[in-house]
Amino acid sequence: MKQFVRSVLTCLLACLAFTNVQAELATIARPNSIDAVFRSLRGAQLVIGTLAQHSWLRIQAADSEDPEIDDEHPAKKRHLHGKGSADAIVTGASYRLKAGESTNGAVVLIGGNGQVDGTVNGDLVLIGSKASFSGTVNGDLVTVGSNLTILSGAVANGDYVSVASDVKGEQELTTNGERVTLNTYSPVVPVFKETLANIVQLRPMSPSSIFGWMWAIIMLIVSLVLGLIFPKVFVGTETVIRDRPGPSLLIGLAVILGATVLSFLLAITVIGIIALPFLALALFILNIFGCTSVCYAIGKRIAPQVAGRSYAVYLWITSGTVLVWVLYCIPVIGFIAAGVVSLLGIGTFSIYLLDRYRSNAPPPLLPTTAPGEAENSAAVRSTPLTLPSVRPAMNISAPKAQFLPRLFASIIDLAVLYAMLSSLHLTHAIIPVWVLYRFGMFAWKSSTLGQIVLNLQVQKRDGTSLVADYSGALIRALSSLLSLIPLGLGFIWILFNRDLEAWHDKISETYVVQLNPSATRSTPPPSSAGPSATPPPAM
Repeated sequence: MKQFVRSVLTCLLACLAFTNVQAELATIARPNSIDAVFRSLRGAQLVIGTLAQHSWLRIQAADSEDPEIDDEHPAKKRHLHGKGSADAIVTGASYRLKAGESTNGAVVLIGGNGQVDGTVNGDLVLIGSKASFSGTVNGDLVTVGSNLTILSGAVANGDYVSVASDVKGEQELTTNGERVTLNTYSPVVPVFKETLANIVQLRPMSPSSIFGWMWAIIMLIVSLVLGLIFPKVFVGTETVIRDRPGPSLLIGLAVILGATVLSFLLAITVIGIIALPFLALALFILNIFGCTSVCYAIGKRIAPQVAGRSYAVYLWITSGTVLVWVLYCIPVIGFIAAGVVSLLGIGTFSIYLLDRYRSNAPPPLLPTTAPGEAENSAAVRSTPLTLPSVRPAMNISAPKAQFLPRLFASIIDLAVLYAMLSSLHLTHAIIPVWVLYRFGMFAWKSSTLGQIVLNLQVQKRDGTSLVADYSGALIRALSSLLSLIPLGLGFIWILFNRDLEAWHDKISETYVVQLNPSATRSTPPPSSAGPSATPPPAM
């Protein structure tokens, strides 16, 4: 396992190791290119060895022995220690070790802020962090993509390695091992730092990242400019997303895989490397147009009432982008959302371009026919064959509910359930209680409490409610759980479906409609079960 981690880290750090050769040669009076290469590789090896020990992948102790590293670097062997609960791995938070305090293991700070004035009985590793150091490290001091301030009295009894970091006060550090600095790219430290911090936090954006928000605002401005120049393009892509979301995802995945294979083939031909920048530029343009198309489609579902206004395109792009930003800031869900948006966007824009190409292609030549045959063919074309619909006809008595009312209704339901279960100390059972709650409310009122507040109701295809329809209510409640399991993707699917259907809507063959408050008080929808409440007239 450690060999695998070391190989992955080697790929990440190889470019930094080799590009540092030029800086090494520039600082040496008598250049020796071979010596510079080996020093750069040595620095990469030290970083890889330390990160492989304290990686958040947590290499198992049974796999921690590595005689190859121990043999070729005795100093490293002296500072290795067993890994366990004594190691402090801090991700996206603050860490402070006061003067006079000590640790029983290593300290790994990832994407956070730190102040180390005491003694670390192990390695001190900073990844994408900002820290100050004035204590003692009885191991290696490694900083990758970080801002480090070294104060007077700082001691590292092992090696000191700095990669793409901004380090102040290096002259104050006393080391008993090797010093390796690969800070050729120190101007890009903020970018590298933010990227590492976001990756280890499993999200593409961070709410506290200044660089991330600056980049996001720049991309929003680019999207608005594209909406100003190409408004008809996004009208067409919105139709593609609405009608063919599944094929768009598959085609987006095919485009990414195809571009990867093509890049590999171009790279092994050597001369094809010239075409790689153009291929990357084409993918970048596809991604920009595709992500803007997805944000446009989401915004149109959020605010459909502004259709026809002059500012509708800009409002839809902005509102959709803001919703995507919120998803990007959530750990795990952010990466899933980013992947779905990119794949769906690239596939949608690719389908749009193919449709435009086909529409602009010249039509095929039709064979000439005799006058009599032309009349017969015209008669045939005037009476097209009509196939019966497989899907049962719908009789919806009110317009379907939009995404936002349904979202607010779900928030109200969750707030009520959480408050009730918190008072009973049963918050761990919120999922099964949520399913039972939905089943009971659907069978009783055909609406949950949140839906009642917002005048929403669940109806079947024939326009009847789920009142007293226990089987239908149970199917909808259980299918709601299927929409919730994949991180709520079944609920978010409403934004991409032209019929405003979630996954559980399709499974249970029901719909959520927006009722008129006055109409609901006077004429409630009919129930789907039981005899008519009106007795037959007396004979």
